[in-house]
Amino acid sequence: MLKQLRKEILAARDGKITETAPTSATVVNDDEQATLNRVGASNPRFAASLRALDPSQFAAVTSPSRALLVHAAVGSGKTAVLAHRVLWLREARGVPLGAMAALTFTQQAAQELIGRVQGLLETTTTADHFRYFGTFHGVARGVLARQAAPSGATALAGLTICDEPTAREVLAKLCSARGWAKRRTAASMGDLAKLRRSAAPSETSVDLSDITRLYADFQSAKAARGLVDFDDLMEMAAQRCLQTPEQDLPNWVLVDELQDSDPLELRFLAALRRPDAGLFAVGDAEQAIYGWRGSVGDPFATLGQQWSATALHLGCNYRSTPQIGLAARAVAGHQRGAGVNYLRGGGASVVVRQHVHTQMEGLYLIKRIHELSGDPPNYGSIAVLARTRDQLSSLRTVLTDGGVPCASISRTEVWADRPAAHWLLKLLHQSALGESASNLKATLTTGPYRLLPASALPAATVRRLGNQPASSPAAHLAGLTSAHPTVQQLLTRLANVDLTVPTASKDGAQRLWNELGLVPHLHPSHRLHRRDVKHVRAALAQLAAAAVAQGESWSQLAGQTLCERPQDEMQAPSATGVALLTFHAAKGLEFTNVFISGCNQGICPLAKAWSDRSQWLEERRLLYVAMTRARDTLEISWHTQPAVRGAMAMPSEWLLGLPSDVSQWLDQTTLIAAARAPDVASSDLLSTGRSDSAPEMRNRPTESSARPWSVGQVVRHSKYGAGTVTACDDAQVHVHFGKMGERSFSLLLCPLRAATDG
Repeated sequence: MLKQLRKEILAARDGKITETAPTSATVVNDDEQATLNRVGASNPRFAASLRALDPSQFAAVTSPSRALLVHAAVGSGKTAVLAHRVLWLREARGVPLGAMAALTFTQQAAQELIGRVQGLLETTTTADHFRYFGTFHGVARGVLARQAAPSGATALAGLTICDEPTAREVLAKLCSARGWAKRRTAASMGDLAKLRRSAAPSETSVDLSDITRLYADFQSAKAARGLVDFDDLMEMAAQRCLQTPEQDLPNWVLVDELQDSDPLELRFLAALRRPDAGLFAVGDAEQAIYGWRGSVGDPFATLGQQWSATALHLGCNYRSTPQIGLAARAVAGHQRGAGVNYLRGGGASVVVRQHVHTQMEGLYLIKRIHELSGDPPNYGSIAVLARTRDQLSSLRTVLTDGGVPCASISRTEVWADRPAAHWLLKLLHQSALGESASNLKATLTTGPYRLLPASALPAATVRRLGNQPASSPAAHLAGLTSAHPTVQQLLTRLANVDLTVPTASKDGAQRLWNELGLVPHLHPSHRLHRRDVKHVRAALAQLAAAAVAQGESWSQLAGQTLCERPQDEMQAPSATGVALLTFHAAKGLEFTNVFISGCNQGICPLAKAWSDRSQWLEERRLLYVAMTRARDTLEISWHTQPAVRGAMAMPSEWLLGLPSDVSQWLDQTTLIAAARAPDVASSDLLSTGRSDSAPEMRNRPTESSARPWSVGQVVRHSKYGAGTVTACDDAQVHVHFGKMGERSFSLLLCPLRAATDG
């Protein structure tokens, strides 16, 4: 009786998997139809695209609200909604593109947004139309570069971007003077960033007052060298916006991935708008996974209060099958079926599979990937995700040895990874503009590609140059390097590069390469020469691509590139191999088939997150992000012999709550039962990861379905302590742990023992 009542309660709470047919057209009222007719007359392409939106998307795009926060669940089409909102403001409300600021967190997202807007326009656009479109740091740089100070010079005049390597160099000198150990020095950079973002420094900070004093010294050291870092750009731009006439500020501000915002970015966002400006922000609080670098986590409540904003939800999931979507929502701790319609039909159960260790799992993945890749193989539709890079490194070795091609690293190389390209960009930016001669000297005399010894340009000489009105520091420095004719020639070419190589040329990258003659300066005899040439050519190609759209000089483009954070970018993995990605790196991507490896307790979540509630919640969201990368199939593994430090020989606590009707547990016990049953092909389980006969196997009198627990029995759990069994069916045992509440465990993988066992 109790068992049947509990089943009815769970069924009423959870509901069943439902499939909703996609809406082919949106129903509109008379006023909306009149606006659509007017928009259709001026831009038929955009009007047709509007009609194809689902009701929740259409409501968000055409909302009359001046401040709107859109909660966009995974796979709900948030980028399409953002692009359509930009065009709706332009076509229906008459807001010029140049009066809108669209802020993203990666260059890739910014370019995708601009591309979608251009694809729906009937007219051509220029770079000036999108002057406020880009990353937070890119838009901040644009604000400082365009808006002149009272003296007439731009706010960036005489300043140099302090990139990560330079910032670490300055910081290392300050920490060395304090006698700090290497470990504390390494942690201080993160502590400074968190301090600026009003977040708590890491546990390595011995004393907050020490970090505060270090921050003041760090700012003074940068100012003495004329350096500004990425956060300085944001603060300077926010201050400049507060002093700018309202008519020169954007009339609308649109934000992508709002959940990733940190306090510094929110301050810039508030300063960027006019008092009566509109706000349109999209994001998903369940994908807030950057708390370690200072993000707020859920800024929707903050902005909703500051802007008196209304909220809308995009409730359709176009990406994943219902099984994957419901399993992911269960991991995130949500009631199933709450406000999300899964428009995909059918689908296989989410498989949770037990392996001994990473190497054994790799052998299984070799066979499974070959089956899924098809003929001819399409490896680009498959991804293997893991919480740590060490897990992926072991898997890559096994898969490669087994003939499975793996895609190259997905993280965009940071400047420290490509010093040759970084060196070139600095030279281009500093030599042709009115930069400080001391900054140019630092680039010429330090680093792996230094052109001159420090003694070749004495400090007194450089100071005199800095006091002279010069069109180009490089032109003056070239006159002092008569003993180095090769260097003198390069400096002369750098000073004139904006005149000799037009940015509008189609072969701009090759012409830059030929004009500068960089090969002798890239150490031709060095073993990394070929890599350096590749990186430099890639940097030139990047500048040439930007020049076609923006029309700025090479030196300006180089400075703009230096203002971005390349480590924030995630490249799409190559389609020629299986993508091996960490959970963080997989954000924003999607794949047909996804394998999540090594999802053990102590890895998901990491052991260090157990004592910190905010970290624990972020780890939970991180697993949710990893699961929602899958479109058709999802397999999750855990290891009985995990190699990661701190990992336990049991699955993640969040996997134990997966609904039984959308998930399937396959482990050694299941495989043994399948082998004993003559009508169940164990080879099918091994190859497909699912079986329609699995429910029947639970009803067989095997070891796994013997119902070893009885109602009222006292049991113990390693984490939750003592509890009382409330119900036990063919698949799960349900235990009440007092203040910890009720937990359910699969009989195939039950971490319980009888209290009498000690």
